Amino acid sequence: MRIKKRNMSVLSILAAFFALTSCQSSTSPTAQPPTTQAPTVQNPASPKSAVKADISAVELAKKYEASRSDTNDKYNGKEITVRGYAFVKPTIMESNGGRGVVILDEKDGDGKYQVSCYFDAKDKEEFAKVKGSQYITVKGTYEGDIMPEIRSCRLVGVE
Repeated sequence: MRIKKRNMSVLSILAAFFALTSCQSSTSPTAQPPTTQAPTVQNPASPKSAVKADISAVELAKKYEASRSDTNDKYNGKEITVRGYAFVKPTIMESNGGRGVVILDEKDGDGKYQVSCYFDAKDKEEFAKVKGSQYITVKGTYEGDIMPEIRSCRLVGVE
């Protein structure tokens, strides 16, 4: 009888434990409803890209001119997102393996503060969406050896 009572107590405790752990509230941080819908991806060429730039092209160029070493200390070798105005469509350098460049400025800029954005040949179709006279947002690795440049640029948005 004593063994039966102990077994019944253990069974009661186990049943209570399983009941408590299987009935979690939907507001519990560990409970997650099943996902049936794929996440929405922003089209890089859609107007007003949802990606916010870390810095504008002109602001980056002004910081570089004010203090090349401070700007390089902060950004060199880091991936950053930059927004700027492309006056003209990107230039494809066929002599350089089809790589391309687009110059970013400000719409009312005088050309003094510009950032060059270099992209790989594999991305030239994406950059073909840039027709000129429009703001674009790019993401790439900052290099400031000679002037402020973004290498391995990827197009994030076109406005």
